[in-house]
Amino acid sequence: MFKSGCFSRLKKRGIIYRCLFMVSPLLLPVYLLVTCNAAISSTLITVSGNSTDTLHTSKQNASKFTIGFVNSDTLPLTVCFYSLNGINFSSSSKMIETMLANAAADKEKAFAIWKLCSVSGFHYAFPYESNLLDNQHPRALVNFPYFMCGEKAGILSNIAKASGLNSRVVSLNGHIVAEIYYDKKWHMFDADENVIFLDSKHEVLSVEELAKDPAGNILKEKSIILPNNHFTGYKHYRKYMKTYSVDSGLLHTLPYNNQHTDWTMHVRLNEYDTLYYSCSKTSAYTRFIQPSYKYCTLGEIVRHLGSPSATVMQQGEAVFIINEQLPYYVKRVSVVVPYSGKYKLEFIAVSRVSGDTIALPFNSKTKKMPLDFIEFNAPADTNIYYQYQLRITGLTEKQVKKLNVRTTFDFNSVTFPFLQPTPVVVESSVKQ
Repeated sequence: MFKSGCFSRLKKRGIIYRCLFMVSPLLLPVYLLVTCNAAISSTLITVSGNSTDTLHTSKQNASKFTIGFVNSDTLPLTVCFYSLNGINFSSSSKMIETMLANAAADKEKAFAIWKLCSVSGFHYAFPYESNLLDNQHPRALVNFPYFMCGEKAGILSNIAKASGLNSRVVSLNGHIVAEIYYDKKWHMFDADENVIFLDSKHEVLSVEELAKDPAGNILKEKSIILPNNHFTGYKHYRKYMKTYSVDSGLLHTLPYNNQHTDWTMHVRLNEYDTLYYSCSKTSAYTRFIQPSYKYCTLGEIVRHLGSPSATVMQQGEAVFIINEQLPYYVKRVSVVVPYSGKYKLEFIAVSRVSGDTIALPFNSKTKKMPLDFIEFNAPADTNIYYQYQLRITGLTEKQVKKLNVRTTFDFNSVTFPFLQPTPVVVESSVKQ
């Protein structure tokens, strides 16, 4: 049986759906007009040598935006880009440095970290393998846009630790938050619902303090809520505190090591290689349900195996190995093989669960799909990460060097600087 309040919400929702159904024929011509007139923006940037260029971007109004980088040099390069006036996500050290540029005290650092984690992604129920902990890595703010409360809490906690602060994760009744220690006490920061609660002295309250008096502390006049939030309401938030107590065993210290502070978003481009980032606007319905989910993203790097610096190793008479490493989760690898006869393509990687080396076959080409490919539910699939090997069997060296390998990945449009009206710095450096 429904409670009266729940029934009332369902009734209101039903009225809204009926109204939308009735006016949908009127809205369809408008939708088609907007779709047909939607602009497509595409930019290709040529990079070469050791260079630093600043591009002045404007706010994107196109339905689809693509920016690409092509290496026109005779040597391999590494390419990275970052916002000139905002957070520099090109590496862990730069991210922390620019995030804390105006923060001196520990309290200021905690607020800067909370704001960064709150606005750098959106709440979305992605079927992620939570035991992997990859999406609690700070790099996830750049290479993946979907987060639940546990992932946001983990990212916040790990960035706080990398910034020299003590932090921990707290499991509540149906929710997970992070706490940061400063001024001799703990303070709760929620980067999923983007909310904090203050005491009479305007200091951030801890979970323990909130749990002692939810009705008196979880109030509108005592809260700070950031934009693009997933805040579920004060009444609902009080329910989170029901099962919490100091001795409940709900406090967690996340596994943390120096690898979290040692990452870079630089991408290697061999001669003739091309790197693309594409952003397509989500539907009006999607943006209504999740306002910060503005773009669907898809990146792709095209490797030309005939490049002099391509990492092609020969093992045996007709076995070739290609190594790939990216700062993004691999979603798909595809190869067009314009040869008949028997050949074999295998994806080789290290399982993130067992640590064993695995070899997975590609899907063979069909009439509808004239290429060999393999796909992953990144980052949920336990068999993929940021690097892999492609093993080619049954082709000659001359045939292999005529192949192109396309690796597709996802990235976070919220932190993608080319979608913001701010100057973007593009750096390239010769890779020895």
